Amino acid sequence: MTTPTFLQFLRGVLGVTSLTEPQRVFVRVVFDGIDPARLTGRDRDLARQLFGDVETIPPEARAVLAMLKGARVGGTWLCSLWLLYRAVTADCSGLAAGELGFCVAVAPDLRLARQCVRYALGAAQSVPSLAALIRAETSDGFVLQRPDGRSVSIEALPATRGGSALRGRTLLAALMDESSFFRDRESGVVNDSELYRALGIRCTVLGAKLLVISTAWLEAGVLHELIKTNHGKPTTALACIAPTELMREGDARIAQVVSDERSRDPENAAREFDCQTLGGGCGIFFDHSAIATALAPGLPNPLPPIAGARVGFGVDPAFRSDSFAACVVRKVQDGFEVAELFERSPKKGQPLVPSVVMAEAIAFGKRHGARELCTDGHYIESVREHARGSGFGINVCPEGQKGKALVYMKARDLLHGGSIAIPGGMTALARQLREVVSKPTPGGGISISSPRRGGMHGDLVSAFVLALWRSEQVSRGGGRRLIKVYRNGWTDDGGVGGW
Repeated sequence: MTTPTFLQFLRGVLGVTSLTEPQRVFVRVVFDGIDPARLTGRDRDLARQLFGDVETIPPEARAVLAMLKGARVGGTWLCSLWLLYRAVTADCSGLAAGELGFCVAVAPDLRLARQCVRYALGAAQSVPSLAALIRAETSDGFVLQRPDGRSVSIEALPATRGGSALRGRTLLAALMDESSFFRDRESGVVNDSELYRALGIRCTVLGAKLLVISTAWLEAGVLHELIKTNHGKPTTALACIAPTELMREGDARIAQVVSDERSRDPENAAREFDCQTLGGGCGIFFDHSAIATALAPGLPNPLPPIAGARVGFGVDPAFRSDSFAACVVRKVQDGFEVAELFERSPKKGQPLVPSVVMAEAIAFGKRHGARELCTDGHYIESVREHARGSGFGINVCPEGQKGKALVYMKARDLLHGGSIAIPGGMTALARQLREVVSKPTPGGGISISSPRRGGMHGDLVSAFVLALWRSEQVSRGGGRRLIKVYRNGWTDDGGVGGW
Protein backbone atom coordinates (compact mmCIF):
# COMPACT_ATOMS: atom_id res chain seq x y z
CA MET A 1 0.00 0.00 0.00
CA THR A 2 1.36 3.44 -0.95
CA THR A 3 2.14 5.70 1.99
CA PRO A 4 0.05 8.90 1.81
CA THR A 5 1.75 12.26 1.75
CA PHE A 6 1.43 14.35 4.88
CA LEU A 7 -1.09 16.61 3.14
CA GLN A 8 -3.14 13.55 2.17
CA PHE A 9 -2.88 12.30 5.76
CA LEU A 10 -4.13 15.65 7.10
CA ARG A 11 -7.05 15.78 4.72
CA GLY A 12 -7.99 12.14 4.16
CA VAL A 13 -7.23 10.62 7.56
CA LEU A 14 -7.48 13.45 10.11
CA GLY A 15 -10.13 15.37 8.21
CA VAL A 16 -8.30 18.71 8.35
CA THR A 17 -10.01 21.04 5.89
CA SER A 18 -9.12 24.42 7.36
CA LEU A 19 -5.59 25.00 6.08
CA THR A 20 -4.94 28.42 4.62
CA GLU A 21 -3.12 28.58 1.29
CA PRO A 22 0.20 29.54 2.93
CA GLN A 23 -0.16 26.67 5.42
CA ARG A 24 -0.81 24.26 2.56
CA VAL A 25 2.27 25.49 0.67
CA PHE A 26 4.31 25.16 3.87
CA VAL A 27 3.18 21.54 4.30
CA ARG A 28 3.92 20.62 0.68
CA VAL A 29 7.42 22.09 0.65
CA VAL A 30 8.55 21.14 4.17
CA PHE A 31 6.94 17.75 4.74
CA ASP A 32 6.04 16.39 1.32
CA GLY A 33 9.33 17.16 -0.41
CA ILE A 34 7.97 19.46 -3.13
CA ASP A 35 10.59 21.80 -4.56
CA PRO A 36 9.37 25.40 -4.96
CA ALA A 37 10.29 25.22 -8.67
CA ARG A 38 7.43 22.74 -9.16
CA LEU A 39 4.87 25.18 -7.80
CA THR A 40 2.99 27.60 -10.03
CA GLY A 41 1.01 30.79 -9.74
CA ARG A 42 0.31 32.09 -6.26
CA ASP A 43 1.73 28.95 -4.62
CA ARG A 44 5.12 29.82 -6.08
CA ASP A 45 4.86 33.37 -4.79
CA LEU A 46 3.90 32.14 -1.31
CA ALA A 47 6.88 29.79 -1.29
CA ARG A 48 9.19 32.75 -2.05
CA GLN A 49 7.71 34.68 0.86
CA LEU A 50 8.20 31.74 3.23
CA PHE A 51 11.52 30.26 2.10
CA GLY A 52 13.18 33.00 0.07
CA ASP A 53 13.98 32.81 -3.63
CA VAL A 54 14.68 29.06 -3.64
CA GLU A 55 14.14 26.79 -6.64
CA THR A 56 15.32 23.41 -5.37
CA ILE A 57 16.13 22.16 -1.89
CA PRO A 58 19.15 19.85 -1.48
CA PRO A 59 18.27 16.50 0.12
CA GLU A 60 20.76 17.10 2.93
CA ALA A 61 18.94 20.33 3.90
CA ARG A 62 15.59 18.58 4.28
CA ALA A 63 16.58 16.75 7.46
CA VAL A 64 16.17 19.98 9.47
CA LEU A 65 13.41 22.58 9.45
CA ALA A 66 14.26 25.99 10.94
CA MET A 67 11.02 27.96 11.33
CA LEU A 68 10.89 31.49 12.71
CA LYS A 69 7.16 31.95 13.16
CA GLY A 70 4.62 34.50 14.21
CA ALA A 71 2.21 33.71 17.01
CA ARG A 72 -0.91 31.70 16.13
CA VAL A 73 0.29 30.57 12.70
CA GLY A 74 -0.44 26.90 13.39
CA GLY A 75 3.24 25.93 13.35
CA THR A 76 3.27 23.95 16.59
CA TRP A 77 -0.02 22.26 15.65
CA LEU A 78 1.19 21.16 12.20
CA CYS A 79 4.56 19.99 13.52
CA SER A 80 2.83 18.02 16.27
CA LEU A 81 0.61 16.31 13.71
CA TRP A 82 3.78 15.49 11.75
CA LEU A 83 4.97 13.56 14.83
CA LEU A 84 1.77 11.51 14.67
CA TYR A 85 2.18 11.00 10.92
CA ARG A 86 5.73 9.73 11.40
CA ALA A 87 4.67 7.45 14.25
CA VAL A 88 2.16 5.78 11.92
CA THR A 89 4.04 5.75 8.60
CA ALA A 90 7.82 5.79 9.26
CA ASP A 91 9.92 2.91 7.94
CA CYS A 92 11.02 1.15 11.14
CA SER A 93 12.83 -1.73 9.47
CA GLY A 94 16.14 -0.37 10.71
CA LEU A 95 15.14 -0.77 14.35
CA ALA A 96 16.23 -3.85 16.28
CA ALA A 97 13.64 -6.48 17.08
CA GLY A 98 11.52 -5.19 19.95
CA GLU A 99 13.12 -1.73 19.84
CA LEU A 100 10.75 1.16 20.46
CA GLY A 101 10.76 4.09 18.05
CA PHE A 102 10.27 7.60 19.40
CA CYS A 103 8.75 10.85 18.18
CA VAL A 104 9.57 13.54 20.74
CA ALA A 105 8.51 17.09 21.45
CA VAL A 106 11.03 19.10 23.48
CA ALA A 107 10.09 22.52 24.86
CA PRO A 108 11.39 24.97 27.47
CA ASP A 109 9.17 23.26 30.04
CA LEU A 110 6.97 20.17 30.16
CA ARG A 111 3.76 22.21 30.06
CA LEU A 112 4.55 23.43 26.55
CA ALA A 113 5.89 20.05 25.42
CA ARG A 114 2.74 18.33 26.65
CA GLN A 115 0.64 20.67 24.53
CA CYS A 116 2.38 19.26 21.44
CA VAL A 117 1.60 15.73 22.58
CA ARG A 118 -2.03 16.69 23.23
CA TYR A 119 -2.35 17.90 19.65
CA ALA A 120 -1.11 14.53 18.40
CA LEU A 121 -3.15 12.48 20.88
CA GLY A 122 -6.33 14.42 20.22
CA ALA A 123 -5.93 13.90 16.48
CA ALA A 124 -5.33 10.16 16.95
CA GLN A 125 -8.32 9.78 19.24
CA SER A 126 -10.58 11.51 16.72
CA VAL A 127 -10.01 8.78 14.09
CA PRO A 128 -11.26 5.28 15.04
CA SER A 129 -8.58 3.46 13.05
CA LEU A 130 -5.83 5.42 14.83
CA ALA A 131 -7.51 5.33 18.24
CA ALA A 132 -7.48 1.52 18.01
CA LEU A 133 -3.66 1.64 17.84
CA ILE A 134 -3.23 3.44 21.18
CA ARG A 135 -1.87 1.00 23.75
CA ALA A 136 -0.81 3.25 26.63
CA GLU A 137 -1.20 6.85 27.78
CA THR A 138 0.57 8.94 30.42
CA SER A 139 0.59 12.64 31.18
CA ASP A 140 3.73 12.94 29.06
CA GLY A 141 2.86 10.82 26.04
CA PHE A 142 1.28 7.76 24.49
CA VAL A 143 2.30 4.58 22.66
CA LEU A 144 0.93 3.33 19.33
CA GLN A 145 1.18 -0.29 18.25
CA ARG A 146 1.14 -0.29 14.47
CA PRO A 147 -0.37 -3.00 12.25
CA ASP A 148 3.18 -4.10 11.35
CA GLY A 149 3.79 -4.93 15.00
CA ARG A 150 6.15 -1.98 15.64
CA SER A 151 5.51 0.22 18.67
CA VAL A 152 6.18 3.96 18.61
CA SER A 153 6.08 6.35 21.56
CA ILE A 154 5.16 10.05 21.18
CA GLU A 155 6.60 11.83 24.20
CA ALA A 156 6.97 15.27 25.75
CA LEU A 157 10.43 15.98 27.16
CA PRO A 158 11.91 18.96 29.02
CA ALA A 159 14.88 20.93 27.69
CA THR A 160 17.35 19.37 30.12
CA ARG A 161 21.01 20.33 30.11
CA GLY A 162 23.06 18.25 27.70
CA GLY A 163 20.01 16.45 26.35
CA SER A 164 20.12 13.81 29.10
CA ALA A 165 16.40 13.05 28.67
CA LEU A 166 17.10 11.93 25.09
CA ARG A 167 19.60 9.18 25.79
CA GLY A 168 18.75 5.69 24.63
CA ARG A 169 16.17 6.78 22.07
CA THR A 170 16.13 6.26 18.30
CA LEU A 171 14.08 9.09 16.87
CA LEU A 172 11.66 8.94 13.96
CA ALA A 173 10.97 12.67 14.32
CA ALA A 174 11.80 15.43 16.81
CA LEU A 175 10.35 18.84 17.52
CA MET A 176 12.14 21.65 19.36
CA ASP A 177 9.22 23.96 20.14
CA GLU A 178 9.93 27.58 21.20
CA SER A 179 13.61 26.81 20.83
CA SER A 180 14.63 30.46 21.31
CA PHE A 181 13.72 30.07 25.00
CA PHE A 182 15.55 26.84 25.82
CA ARG A 183 17.28 26.92 29.19
CA ASP A 184 18.08 24.17 31.61
CA ARG A 185 15.53 24.28 34.44
CA GLU A 186 18.07 23.80 37.23
CA SER A 187 21.01 25.88 36.03
CA GLY A 188 19.38 28.43 33.72
CA VAL A 189 22.07 27.70 31.13
CA VAL A 190 21.07 28.29 27.50
CA ASN A 191 21.12 24.78 26.03
CA ASP A 192 19.51 24.95 22.59
CA SER A 193 22.78 24.03 20.84
CA GLU A 194 23.32 21.01 23.10
CA LEU A 195 19.79 19.78 22.48
CA TYR A 196 20.08 20.42 18.75
CA ARG A 197 23.16 18.21 18.60
CA ALA A 198 21.65 15.54 20.85
CA LEU A 199 18.48 15.34 18.76
CA GLY A 200 20.30 15.47 15.43
CA ILE A 201 22.50 12.45 16.09
CA ARG A 202 19.47 10.42 17.17
CA CYS A 203 17.32 11.25 14.11
CA THR A 204 18.80 8.31 12.23
CA VAL A 205 15.75 6.55 10.74
CA LEU A 206 15.12 7.14 7.04
CA GLY A 207 12.97 10.23 6.54
CA ALA A 208 13.44 11.56 10.09
CA LYS A 209 13.32 15.33 10.51
CA LEU A 210 14.39 17.65 13.28
CA LEU A 211 11.95 20.57 13.50
CA VAL A 212 13.40 23.68 15.17
CA ILE A 213 10.67 26.29 15.55
CA SER A 214 10.05 29.37 17.67
CA THR A 215 8.54 32.80 17.87
CA ALA A 216 11.10 35.61 17.69
CA TRP A 217 13.29 36.67 20.59
CA LEU A 218 17.01 37.56 20.61
CA GLU A 219 19.38 37.58 17.65
CA ALA A 220 21.18 34.59 19.09
CA GLY A 221 20.97 30.83 19.36
CA VAL A 222 20.59 27.84 17.07
CA LEU A 223 17.42 28.96 15.31
CA HIS A 224 18.77 32.43 14.58
CA GLU A 225 21.95 30.96 13.09
CA LEU A 226 20.02 28.40 11.02
CA ILE A 227 17.74 31.10 9.63
CA LYS A 228 20.61 33.50 8.90
CA THR A 229 22.62 30.79 7.15
CA ASN A 230 19.86 29.00 5.22
CA HIS A 231 16.97 31.32 4.42
CA GLY A 232 16.95 31.71 0.65
CA LYS A 233 19.95 29.39 0.33
CA PRO A 234 19.27 26.05 2.07
CA THR A 235 22.40 24.05 2.81
CA THR A 236 22.20 22.61 6.32
CA ALA A 237 18.48 23.27 6.87
CA LEU A 238 15.30 24.36 5.16
CA ALA A 239 14.66 27.80 6.67
CA CYS A 240 11.21 29.38 6.83
CA ILE A 241 10.05 32.78 8.06
CA ALA A 242 6.29 32.69 8.64
CA PRO A 243 4.65 35.94 9.84
CA THR A 244 1.20 35.71 11.38
CA GLU A 245 -0.69 37.83 8.86
CA LEU A 246 0.75 35.81 5.98
CA MET A 247 0.01 32.37 7.42
CA ARG A 248 -3.46 33.31 8.72
CA GLU A 249 -4.59 35.42 5.80
CA GLY A 250 -8.32 35.92 5.61
CA ASP A 251 -8.87 35.32 9.33
CA ALA A 252 -10.62 38.46 10.55
CA ARG A 253 -10.29 37.51 14.21
CA ILE A 254 -6.52 37.08 13.98
CA ALA A 255 -6.25 40.31 11.98
CA GLN A 256 -8.01 42.15 14.80
CA VAL A 257 -5.72 40.61 17.43
CA VAL A 258 -2.69 41.76 15.45
CA SER A 259 -4.14 45.24 14.93
CA ASP A 260 -4.96 45.64 18.62
CA GLU A 261 -1.43 44.62 19.65
CA ARG A 262 0.15 47.00 17.12
CA SER A 263 -1.79 49.84 18.74
CA ARG A 264 -1.00 48.71 22.28
CA ASP A 265 2.65 47.68 21.93
CA PRO A 266 4.20 48.07 18.43
CA GLU A 267 7.55 46.60 19.49
CA ASN A 268 5.97 43.47 20.92
CA ALA A 269 3.73 43.12 17.85
CA ALA A 270 6.80 43.21 15.62
CA ARG A 271 8.28 40.31 17.57
CA GLU A 272 5.12 38.30 18.09
CA PHE A 273 3.57 38.62 14.65
CA ASP A 274 6.21 39.92 12.22
CA CYS A 275 9.09 37.64 13.31
CA GLN A 276 11.42 40.56 14.11
CA THR A 277 14.06 39.49 16.61
CA LEU A 278 15.46 41.81 19.26
CA GLY A 279 18.78 43.14 18.02
CA GLY A 280 20.65 46.39 18.42
CA GLY A 281 22.55 45.56 21.61
CA CYS A 282 19.81 43.61 23.40
CA GLY A 283 21.03 41.61 26.33
CA ILE A 284 19.91 39.58 29.32
CA PHE A 285 18.79 41.93 32.11
CA PHE A 286 19.03 39.77 35.25
CA ASP A 287 22.24 37.81 35.81
CA HIS A 288 21.44 34.09 35.70
CA SER A 289 23.91 33.19 38.43
CA ALA A 290 22.24 35.76 40.71
CA ILE A 291 18.86 34.15 40.00
CA ALA A 292 20.29 30.72 40.80
CA THR A 293 21.74 32.07 44.05
CA ALA A 294 18.40 33.64 45.03
CA LEU A 295 16.53 30.35 44.60
CA ALA A 296 16.32 28.71 48.01
CA PRO A 297 15.24 25.04 47.86
CA GLY A 298 14.68 25.00 51.62
CA LEU A 299 11.99 27.69 51.55
CA PRO A 300 8.44 26.34 51.24
CA ASN A 301 6.26 27.55 48.39
CA PRO A 302 4.25 29.50 49.39
CA LEU A 303 5.66 30.94 52.58
CA PRO A 304 3.18 31.17 55.47
CA PRO A 305 2.01 34.68 56.41
CA ILE A 306 3.83 36.47 59.23
CA ALA A 307 1.82 38.84 61.42
CA GLY A 308 3.12 42.39 61.27
CA ALA A 309 5.48 41.78 58.33
CA ARG A 310 6.34 44.75 56.13
CA VAL A 311 5.06 43.58 52.75
CA GLY A 312 4.86 44.83 49.21
CA PHE A 313 1.90 43.61 47.18
CA GLY A 314 2.43 43.93 43.41
CA VAL A 315 -0.32 43.41 40.84
CA ASP A 316 0.11 43.08 37.07
CA PRO A 317 -3.51 43.20 35.91
CA ALA A 318 -4.81 41.75 32.65
CA PHE A 319 -8.18 40.29 31.83
CA ARG A 320 -8.24 39.17 28.18
CA SER A 321 -5.15 37.82 26.44
CA ASP A 322 -2.53 37.91 29.21
CA SER A 323 -2.52 36.41 32.67
CA PHE A 324 -3.43 38.40 35.79
CA ALA A 325 -0.55 38.07 38.22
CA ALA A 326 0.16 39.23 41.76
CA CYS A 327 3.06 38.78 44.16
CA VAL A 328 3.76 39.40 47.84
CA VAL A 329 7.32 40.30 48.86
CA ARG A 330 8.19 40.94 52.48
CA LYS A 331 11.12 42.48 54.32
CA VAL A 332 13.18 40.13 56.44
CA GLN A 333 16.31 40.75 58.48
CA ASP A 334 18.76 39.97 55.69
CA GLY A 335 16.80 41.44 52.81
CA PHE A 336 13.59 40.38 51.11
CA GLU A 337 11.79 37.13 50.37
CA VAL A 338 9.06 36.27 47.89
CA ALA A 339 6.20 34.99 50.02
CA GLU A 340 3.66 33.89 47.41
CA LEU A 341 2.59 34.23 43.78
CA PHE A 342 -0.95 34.54 42.42
CA GLU A 343 -1.86 33.95 38.77
CA ARG A 344 -5.09 33.59 36.82
CA SER A 345 -5.10 32.95 33.06
CA PRO A 346 -8.00 33.56 30.66
CA LYS A 347 -9.23 30.63 28.61
CA LYS A 348 -9.99 30.76 24.92
CA GLY A 349 -13.17 32.81 24.48
CA GLN A 350 -13.47 33.26 28.25
CA PRO A 351 -11.77 36.45 29.45
CA LEU A 352 -11.28 36.92 33.17
CA VAL A 353 -14.07 38.68 35.06
CA PRO A 354 -12.37 41.79 36.53
CA SER A 355 -14.54 41.98 39.65
CA VAL A 356 -13.97 38.31 40.48
CA VAL A 357 -10.22 38.18 39.90
CA MET A 358 -9.65 41.50 41.70
CA ALA A 359 -11.60 40.22 44.72
CA GLU A 360 -9.48 37.05 44.73
CA ALA A 361 -6.26 39.06 44.42
CA ILE A 362 -7.18 41.43 47.25
CA ALA A 363 -8.06 38.49 49.51
CA PHE A 364 -4.69 36.98 48.57
CA GLY A 365 -2.88 40.18 49.56
CA LYS A 366 -4.83 40.61 52.78
CA ARG A 367 -3.88 37.09 53.86
CA HIS A 368 -0.26 38.29 54.01
CA GLY A 369 -1.15 41.50 55.81
CA ALA A 370 -1.14 43.86 52.80
CA ARG A 371 -3.31 46.96 53.03
CA GLU A 372 -2.46 48.35 49.61
CA LEU A 373 -1.38 47.19 46.20
CA CYS A 374 1.18 48.54 43.77
CA THR A 375 0.51 48.46 40.04
CA ASP A 376 1.36 50.29 36.83
CA GLY A 377 -1.00 52.66 35.06
CA HIS A 378 -2.13 50.34 32.26
CA TYR A 379 -5.35 49.01 33.83
CA ILE A 380 -5.58 51.55 36.62
CA GLU A 381 -9.23 52.45 35.98
CA SER A 382 -10.34 48.82 36.20
CA VAL A 383 -8.17 48.22 39.25
CA ARG A 384 -9.51 51.32 41.00
CA GLU A 385 -13.12 50.48 40.12
CA HIS A 386 -12.98 46.90 41.34
CA ALA A 387 -10.92 47.68 44.45
CA ARG A 388 -13.42 50.32 45.56
CA GLY A 389 -14.98 49.38 48.87
CA SER A 390 -12.20 46.95 49.76
CA GLY A 391 -10.37 49.36 52.04
CA PHE A 392 -7.23 48.85 49.94
CA GLY A 393 -4.90 51.66 48.95
CA ILE A 394 -3.73 51.68 45.33
CA ASN A 395 -0.24 52.87 44.48
CA VAL A 396 0.89 53.56 40.94
CA CYS A 397 4.59 52.97 40.42
CA PRO A 398 6.71 55.42 38.37
CA GLU A 399 5.13 55.43 34.93
CA GLY A 400 6.32 55.29 31.33
CA GLN A 401 9.43 53.66 29.92
CA LYS A 402 11.72 55.51 32.33
CA GLY A 403 9.54 54.54 35.28
CA LYS A 404 9.52 50.88 34.27
CA ALA A 405 13.30 50.93 33.90
CA LEU A 406 13.63 52.48 37.37
CA VAL A 407 11.51 49.76 38.98
CA TYR A 408 13.32 46.95 37.17
CA MET A 409 16.77 48.36 37.93
CA LYS A 410 15.93 48.53 41.63
CA ALA A 411 14.96 44.84 41.47
CA ARG A 412 18.18 44.02 39.64
CA ASP A 413 20.31 45.86 42.20
CA LEU A 414 18.71 43.95 45.06
CA LEU A 415 18.86 40.60 43.24
CA HIS A 416 22.49 41.01 42.18
CA GLY A 417 23.35 42.18 45.70
CA GLY A 418 22.13 38.89 47.14
CA SER A 419 19.28 40.54 49.04
CA ILE A 420 16.41 38.40 47.72
CA ALA A 421 15.33 34.85 48.56
CA ILE A 422 12.94 33.05 46.21
CA PRO A 423 11.42 29.69 47.17
CA GLY A 424 12.95 26.99 44.97
CA GLY A 425 9.51 25.87 43.82
CA MET A 426 8.82 29.18 42.07
CA THR A 427 10.29 27.91 38.79
CA ALA A 428 7.93 29.95 36.59
CA LEU A 429 9.11 33.20 38.21
CA ALA A 430 12.74 32.11 37.85
CA ARG A 431 12.22 31.32 34.17
CA GLN A 432 10.57 34.69 33.50
CA LEU A 433 13.39 36.48 35.30
CA ARG A 434 15.90 34.76 33.02
CA GLU A 435 13.96 35.84 29.92
CA VAL A 436 13.87 39.58 30.64
CA VAL A 437 16.03 41.54 28.20
CA SER A 438 16.99 45.19 27.89
CA LYS A 439 17.75 47.30 24.87
CA PRO A 440 19.46 50.71 24.75
CA THR A 441 17.27 53.59 23.57
CA PRO A 442 18.24 57.01 22.20
CA GLY A 443 19.16 59.44 24.93
CA GLY A 444 20.79 56.87 27.19
CA GLY A 445 17.67 55.06 28.41
CA ILE A 446 16.74 51.39 28.22
CA SER A 447 13.70 49.48 27.02
CA ILE A 448 12.82 46.31 28.97
CA SER A 449 10.96 43.41 27.39
CA SER A 450 9.68 39.92 28.16
CA PRO A 451 8.52 37.33 25.62
CA ARG A 452 4.86 36.48 25.20
CA ARG A 453 4.25 32.75 25.46
CA GLY A 454 1.04 30.85 26.02
CA GLY A 455 -0.95 33.79 27.41
CA MET A 456 1.94 34.96 29.59
CA HIS A 457 3.98 38.09 28.99
CA GLY A 458 6.40 38.26 31.90
CA ASP A 459 3.34 38.69 34.14
CA LEU A 460 4.83 37.09 37.25
CA VAL A 461 8.09 39.01 36.98
CA SER A 462 6.13 42.26 36.50
CA ALA A 463 4.16 41.60 39.69
CA PHE A 464 7.39 40.62 41.47
CA VAL A 465 9.31 43.82 40.63
CA LEU A 466 6.29 45.94 41.64
CA ALA A 467 5.98 44.11 44.96
CA LEU A 468 9.71 44.41 45.58
CA TRP A 469 9.69 48.11 44.69
CA ARG A 470 6.92 48.81 47.19
CA SER A 471 8.36 46.53 49.88
CA GLU A 472 11.70 48.31 49.64
CA GLN A 473 10.01 51.72 49.81
CA VAL A 474 7.93 50.75 52.84
CA SER A 475 10.89 49.15 54.62
CA ARG A 476 12.81 52.43 54.63
CA GLY A 477 9.75 54.63 55.17
CA GLY A 478 10.22 56.56 51.95
CA GLY A 479 9.14 56.76 48.39
CA ARG A 480 5.69 58.20 48.92
CA ARG A 481 6.42 61.36 47.00
CA LEU A 482 7.21 59.23 43.94
CA ILE A 483 3.93 57.33 44.00
CA LYS A 484 0.39 58.46 43.32
CA VAL A 485 -1.98 57.15 45.97
CA TYR A 486 -5.64 56.27 45.48
CA ARG A 487 -8.12 55.25 48.12
CA ASN A 488 -11.81 54.55 48.01
CA GLY A 489 -13.58 57.60 46.62
CA TRP A 490 -10.42 59.65 46.05
CA THR A 491 -9.58 61.38 42.79
CA ASP A 492 -6.36 61.15 40.84
CA ASP A 493 -4.79 64.36 42.09
CA GLY A 494 -1.34 62.96 42.73
CA GLY A 495 -1.65 63.72 46.42
CA VAL A 496 -0.40 61.73 49.36
CA GLY A 497 -3.16 62.53 51.82
CA GLY A 498 -4.37 59.84 54.17
CA TRP A 499 -0.93 58.56 55.11
